[in-house]
Amino acid sequence: MTSYDNLSGWLVVDKPLNLTSAQVVGIAKRKLRILTGGKVKVGHTGTLDPLATGILPLAIGEATKLSQFFLDAHKSYDFTLYWGQKTDTADAEGAVIAQSDVIPNLSDLLAVIPQFLGAQSQLPPKYSALKVDGKRAYDLARNNIDFELKKRTITIQDLKLITHDIEAKKSQFSVTCSKGTYVRTLGEDIAAACHGYGHLSALRRTKVGFFSQEHAIFPDICEKLVYKAILGITEPLNGISAIHIDDHQEKALRFGQSIIWQENFPDAIIFPALNDNQSIVALVSFDTGRIIPKRIFNL
Repeated sequence: MTSYDNLSGWLVVDKPLNLTSAQVVGIAKRKLRILTGGKVKVGHTGTLDPLATGILPLAIGEATKLSQFFLDAHKSYDFTLYWGQKTDTADAEGAVIAQSDVIPNLSDLLAVIPQFLGAQSQLPPKYSALKVDGKRAYDLARNNIDFELKKRTITIQDLKLITHDIEAKKSQFSVTCSKGTYVRTLGEDIAAACHGYGHLSALRRTKVGFFSQEHAIFPDICEKLVYKAILGITEPLNGISAIHIDDHQEKALRFGQSIIWQENFPDAIIFPALNDNQSIVALVSFDTGRIIPKRIFNL
């Protein structure tokens, strides 16, 4: 019988509609506990709204130590902007708070898209998971408590209009953006730039850094296929700065000792150290000619 002890890696789930990210993590934990016969650590790399679908990478076991690299990764989404109505949540879940008959023609809509490319400031929606004085913004908003959120610097790498249906009052877009970008706010801002109102009627995440739809499975899949779908712990590290160490250096790091490192080092503050087998040994940092272990992997 195959042993699944110390199971570590990545499981990419295609999150369905009306399921929270926490519920997806719970489903994965239950299924993986059947495989391992005990507890297993599972974490995600950034939440999706309940009304959003798509890519939700889950870190399993030792892979949870690498989650930070994908929390900061650029993400891609497909979204549908419904024209004529502004809601208090900026999506179809909220109450309509303003209406307009303005729906731009194709050329006017295409003309505003370039202003949303690149680095910019964005005001997060009040119905968000951001914390204000220790409380979630969406809890304060639901209780009609007045508060203000600060603008954040975000980057839109790419924004494309896919379809524009004036009769259906819908436009479909694709976007690639930085950590911290609220696509709901982007949709509202596009509508405002066209002197109208709009909200997101659909949102799907299609990519998170390395992870894409081709890796994804649905959360209700059977336990055997869940295991087969798990990606190796270092597989998503392609393109992430790393150093390569020999056996003696690996032994030192595993004992928590720093090692001399005179070569050029990655620009990242924290980066992986890989051994000759391309297995991750530790997360390390660089300090005055030495590599210092920050987190050791038990693989």
